[in-house]
Amino acid sequence: MDYKALGLIETYGYVAAIEAADACVKAANVNLIGYKEVTGGIVSIILQGDLSAVKSSIEAGTIAASILGKVISTTVIPRPAEGLEKIIDDYGFNKNKSNKLVKIEDSIEDVIEDKEKDERESTIEFEGKTINLSNEEELRELKVVELRKLARQLSITYMDSNEIKYAKKNELISAILLYVKRGEE
Repeated sequence: MDYKALGLIETYGYVAAIEAADACVKAANVNLIGYKEVTGGIVSIILQGDLSAVKSSIEAGTIAASILGKVISTTVIPRPAEGLEKIIDDYGFNKNKSNKLVKIEDSIEDVIEDKEKDERESTIEFEGKTINLSNEEELRELKVVELRKLARQLSITYMDSNEIKYAKKNELISAILLYVKRGEE
């Protein structure tokens, strides 16, 4: 790596991560490498620059993110070892859930378009109507028999046919929502 230090901030929530990134870049002369949506609402941002600049920007980013959300962890790595960029690339920085490269310079419209596409992909035609699989209220309107048919149609891998046959409404809804969240479509 050509830079002298790396800084990472991990927050709970996307908005807190954006606030942290904004504060980091404004506080010192650092470059924002990217971000990664980890799981469960955890977002990591990574930046690079001189050691003192990275330290001060991480402090500023931590304070800013703490106001809006929760900071889970921070770290500054002075003089990162050779080969560390391989770990960062393997970890998936700059890639969203579909492994599409996400550069910080991407426009807001691109992010919104990706979110809308994800929402469209979570709909399915079922018994003559379009159902949004990620909308719990819409799933609750279905009868248990319909939810069982839907679960079978989706081929949910973590419930066998016997479990689907005897599952209660809440269990079926939870299984369908988990199916959508895991992206098994």
